[in-house]
Amino acid sequence: MSNTRQPPLERAIVARIVKALKANGVGWVFKTHGGAFQQSGIPDLICIAPRTGRLVAIEVKRPGLGRLTELQAATIRRIEQAGGVAGVAYGTEDALRLLEAANRRRSTDG
Repeated sequence: MSNTRQPPLERAIVARIVKALKANGVGWVFKTHGGAFQQSGIPDLICIAPRTGRLVAIEVKRPGLGRLTELQAATIRRIEQAGGVAGVAYGTEDALRLLEAANRRRSTDG
């Protein structure tokens, strides 16, 4: 039997990220569930930055294993172009960096 440690499952990473987001003031977070009735490419977690009200979209991937599809990358770009903050998180640190970016006001926000 191999002693190599496997990265945590995506659902475990999602649970840790949701807990960290709530601990950092996020009052609303939504976990998407892909399926026949959902548009493809939507990030796994959607929340609102508490200080600015900006949309934050987080695509969760397993460290070393998960890779973005072209559709996911395009969706992240579209969210950013629309004024939201979006990106990939391999753990809580990545997700909290996205949240912090959303909590900072843009220089054009007055």
